Amino acid sequence: RDLLRKGIDHPSLVRLAEGHGVRPQLFQCLSDLSWEAVPERERDSLERFRQRHLVRTLTLSSELHRLAAAFESRVIPFVAFKGPALAVSLYGDLALREFNDIDVLVPEHRLDEAEDVLALLGYRSDQGERAFRRAFLAHLRQHAFARADGVAAIDLHWALSGPHVPFPLRTADIWNDLRPISIGDREIPTVTGANLALLLAGHGTKEMWKLLKWVRDFALTIDRHRDLDWSAIHRRALGQGCGDAVLLGCAMAQALLEVAIPGAR
Repeated sequence: RDLLRKGIDHPSLVRLAEGHGVRPQLFQCLSDLSWEAVPERERDSLERFRQRHLVRTLTLSSELHRLAAAFESRVIPFVAFKGPALAVSLYGDLALREFNDIDVLVPEHRLDEAEDVLALLGYRSDQGERAFRRAFLAHLRQHAFARADGVAAIDLHWALSGPHVPFPLRTADIWNDLRPISIGDREIPTVTGANLALLLAGHGTKEMWKLLKWVRDFALTIDRHRDLDWSAIHRRALGQGCGDAVLLGCAMAQALLEVAIPGAR
């Protein structure tokens, strides 16, 4: 409130919020504190974003619902993470987090079947034919698919990282602790608790914490799951050679967003 009262470069503020993926939070904050002081051009920009974002989130959640139904009909296990699943499970509202695609994880031995399902739903990959992807892109442990009409994109994962790339959460551990969330009338399995903390710490560190959105995700996990045993979480990350990923995430949440870090048990 003090910063807004003293005057702020609103165009730069909106551009930064867009670059960091936190426009829903900026819109909410300005609406609560000083909407009348925002220049008309920036108000219009944020209003247009809010309307487009709402349509986008509903479209992607509908696609996730459709994908889940198709996987379940083939009895293909899957886990949704990031994207709409994270918005619902962590933020409690699809519209409170920016996301552009859907991420799902399937067992590696069911990968071909999962790709067949995506094809039936109208998704295609720009990464070449299946044989090419297997031969030259398997190290990525994920393949990208998109609908021809541009409505939605899906990243299909079978592991969280390459075989020689450290990551604080083992892919196998995800399947042991899933939580269903409701999207429409369907229950979607997603990552929760300590596994979510490890996943977000690993993702943020892998991406060098370039976006405030990722810091906020991790900070919210700390703030809304005060019962988590962070010493145990850190030990698990250490076992994967990634203990610093958890420490760095905690340090950034505390320094940038003033989220208190629970003491070690």
